Amino acid sequence: MVRCDCAPGNGGPSRRSYFREAQDIGHIEEVLAIRPNFSRPEASPHPSGHASAPLVMLPGDMSDLDEIYRRLARSWPQEELAARYLAAKSHDMRGKRGRRDVDRALPTVATALPAAATLGVAVYVLHLLRAGAQGDLAERLIENANRSAASALHHCHRALELDAAAHSFTTDEWVPRISDVAAGLLSSARLDREPPTIVQVSQDAISWLSRAVIDLDKESAEAPNTLSQALGRLLAVSIFAQTAGDLVSSG
Repeated sequence: MVRCDCAPGNGGPSRRSYFREAQDIGHIEEVLAIRPNFSRPEASPHPSGHASAPLVMLPGDMSDLDEIYRRLARSWPQEELAARYLAAKSHDMRGKRGRRDVDRALPTVATALPAAATLGVAVYVLHLLRAGAQGDLAERLIENANRSAASALHHCHRALELDAAAHSFTTDEWVPRISDVAAGLLSSARLDREPPTIVQVSQDAISWLSRAVIDLDKESAEAPNTLSQALGRLLAVSIFAQTAGDLVSSG
């Protein structure tokens, strides 16, 4: 089995490497201009310095990430996650009817990488913001994260479908594995980790997608597992974004 050497707790960088004060809202506004089809991941910020516990200003009564993480850190039945996965992988198709998907797994999973990079930026900045940030900015970040998660997950799932068709297995075989990966990450989610769980998970998703490109290029038997690891992480981040959006809606 392919091992991910960037999992939380495996000697990852400290919070000093991930967070700094959001002193330049104009710079964050530039980040928000990134769209799922953006093809320049180098635009992702590389912060330095130190900040206290990261907070995000949500509209209404919610003013930090604690409640989001509290809702994530619970037991997640496999049936619930399978249903959420089904909805998430189909969501991105609403605006793409009539467009022809790529018919090979490798270029299909490669198209998930820009959206995953955009997702990582949105998740990072949500954790970066501190109390007092503009509520509208948080809403736009959450919308950006939801849109990017749906796009990345759809393309990654489509790559799994194409690999399944080429190697005589079904995607249904891997849904329990995808759900298990997401369940483990969500149930153990913590804001006080360095970096916080969802920030790390969003970055790990990019690593697994990159590994999937290599495995598919080599026609490795590990490709379905690698894709399922990426999909489990994308599902977990998608649920984070949906949870944040639910708080905004109820605020």
